[in-house]
Amino acid sequence: MEEPVNPALDALFLRAAKHAEVRMEFCAALLEAELLTLVPRGQSTRAADSVARPEGRNIPLIGWKQEGKEYYFLYTSARMARKGLKYFSGLGRQPMVIIAMPGERLLRMMAQPGTWISLNPGTETFELSLNDKIVAGMLDGTFFEGEAEGPEGDFEAATVALRPEEYPMELVQPVFDHLKTRPDALAAWILRAKDPGGDGKVCYVFALLSGADDARSLEQSVGMVLSMVNGADRKDVEFGITSFDYGSPEEMAVMRNFVPFFAAPGYKVPAV
Repeated sequence: MEEPVNPALDALFLRAAKHAEVRMEFCAALLEAELLTLVPRGQSTRAADSVARPEGRNIPLIGWKQEGKEYYFLYTSARMARKGLKYFSGLGRQPMVIIAMPGERLLRMMAQPGTWISLNPGTETFELSLNDKIVAGMLDGTFFEGEAEGPEGDFEAATVALRPEEYPMELVQPVFDHLKTRPDALAAWILRAKDPGGDGKVCYVFALLSGADDARSLEQSVGMVLSMVNGADRKDVEFGITSFDYGSPEEMAVMRNFVPFFAAPGYKVPAV
């Protein structure tokens, strides 16, 4: 059985998490794509990380409550779903399996008053959550008649930039030392991501500004440094890596308002 790979949707998700102007396009793509979620394993004997396509209507959904809100899991690809399954299984939650179905059908199952849908939780990427008004508007078409950004508060960002007094120095210091050796590294910030498990686990995201046309080499090198740091192996801490660019208003706001923990000689804060 072919699994939903969806590389284009994964890429669009990352853009939508960082750029408000593409969120309408992303939401439209969700309705057309095959999406995935996690459900209780029950009596299933198949491998937990295999993907099933259930036919029934009474499918139990798994969610979690945090800060007074209830969230459902939703993943854009089998790759993302497996990362989420591994993460949440590591928290000692009930045994779960991955299922896939048409996006519109799955969204209709999750469309409940007061409930948010969290995209790709536990995957060490940016996370994006949609509230019940956005989901209802997607399903009846009214969302696509408005502005791409949506009303304030309808989309929930999952990361906040940290100030120096908040830095986890056991992670920041080795990355700082490494970036000093990289001529393509211009600046770097650290963000704290929302805890998708609601159990106190912390996820840090390292945001890098590269002077190279392709930032993947810098991202990979920082990932290797973090994988060798003792603090990165703690069960209560996870980390992710992303790249900033000058084309994102949200990222420009971070660059202007937060001091980077690393700045190459000659780096200047972007002008307004």
